[in-house]
Amino acid sequence: GADMTKQEEFCKSAKEKSKIKLKLVEINPYIRFAAKIKLYNSENITTSYDCRFLYITKGSCILTINNREYALKSDDAALWNSGQKYSFAASDDCECYIINFDYTQDAADKDNSFLPVEPNDFDRNKLVATPYFSDGAVLNEPIIRRFADSMRIKASNLCSEFNQKKIYYSELCGIKMKEIIFEMLREIVFVSKNTSEMLDTILAYIKEHYRENITNEQLGKLVGYHSYYINKLMLDYVGTTLHQYLLNYRMENGLKLLLDPDKSIADVALESGFRSFYYFSRYFKERMGLSPAQYRKARRSMI
Repeated sequence: GADMTKQEEFCKSAKEKSKIKLKLVEINPYIRFAAKIKLYNSENITTSYDCRFLYITKGSCILTINNREYALKSDDAALWNSGQKYSFAASDDCECYIINFDYTQDAADKDNSFLPVEPNDFDRNKLVATPYFSDGAVLNEPIIRRFADSMRIKASNLCSEFNQKKIYYSELCGIKMKEIIFEMLREIVFVSKNTSEMLDTILAYIKEHYRENITNEQLGKLVGYHSYYINKLMLDYVGTTLHQYLLNYRMENGLKLLLDPDKSIADVALESGFRSFYYFSRYFKERMGLSPAQYRKARRSMI
């Protein structure tokens, strides 16, 4: 128990040390990899040492970041930070632009071939510093953009510049990536500042009341909008419906609670916000491929 606590404290300390406080004006991207690729299903969840930008050019995929699913189709874009756990479930015809980058030039001298690794093999000491933005907080979380067709040519030009490797290509790639980042921000934060504040209110309410029955109507009253708009807001900016977001959030809590051997699975179900033991077990098996009891047993054997 004490050793585990020390390990957790070390991981938390390493995670905090790897964060650097940045302001938007300090963004000066360094591109490590950029290409148009065919996207395949991930056999395993992976964690990256640098940041990621993804633009779907054809087909569709389910991008999962830290257990949250985002359904992406052609002309959708996603941006997420280093140190995040992610995986893909792609259609057979899925193609995309993928750009691996740092927000600053601080680690430009490090090896460019930062391949993602499985979470158990992830070494935070090798992590390229994860930025924490005080004046662009939305960048601290994964960003999803729908119908981002204006970024197709920007991503294409960046990938072309990176792979031709002409003189000053690195500097030009950084400029192009900065434009992509700020276009993502403009849509989400500056043009839609009220929307962003509304979303913060909704997500904060869900995290506080996820054990209760939450409806679109309730959240509509909370922020003063029609219930239909709530689902559209969730789909556009979070990538899932309210129902799916709630299930994912409850599931995250259920996974944590199952590690407590003193809690019965029925208690875990109710404390996670599922309306019954049966519903929790059915969804758990659907999502994880194991029953809650099998998952708990497997986790114990790993400790």
